[in-house]
Amino acid sequence: MNIKDWKNFNENSNTHHKKMYDMLNDLGIETEKENFKLLYKSDSPKDLIILGGSVEDKSPLFEVTDDESEFIIKVGDQTYKCSCDGFGNIISPERYEKWTKECEELYGDDWDDWGVYDRYLLKNFQGDIRIAVKLKDGSLTDDFNMGGYIQHQDFTHLGEDKYAYVDVVIILPKGTEISKINKD
Repeated sequence: MNIKDWKNFNENSNTHHKKMYDMLNDLGIETEKENFKLLYKSDSPKDLIILGGSVEDKSPLFEVTDDESEFIIKVGDQTYKCSCDGFGNIISPERYEKWTKECEELYGDDWDDWGVYDRYLLKNFQGDIRIAVKLKDGSLTDDFNMGGYIQHQDFTHLGEDKYAYVDVVIILPKGTEISKINKD
């Protein structure tokens, strides 16, 4: 590819981004971070919990939709589905314990029987947690607004139908130790 061809890439086009990354991969250049937004960064190892829910003392870290839904957590080639109340958060184990107590006080002992809130423990996590949208062609894009419900946004400029359902994907570094937390 010559410099003229390179300049002709439309930076706002998901198709062109995918072609660029495919070409770089063909050249043997690692392109682990395709089209993702940075969601959370940890410079030192710490336990974290990805929660399919909102935490009352701060805004949710990301908004999926306005109803019960799910998002995908991706670690290398492995994927995990995370049920949620429409929101997602990344919190410490201490904040998680406080949140479960708050839920018990508000909704009673059987609040977790609803099956809405999945949660995953990231043991000694260090690195970047990224977020993307998965389009119907399977490609990932960062062409969305974090300031609102991600699944309600218009992706027609990326080839999606007007009211297309898109998946929200949380991307963790390959090798991340992840385990689902059971309610018991």
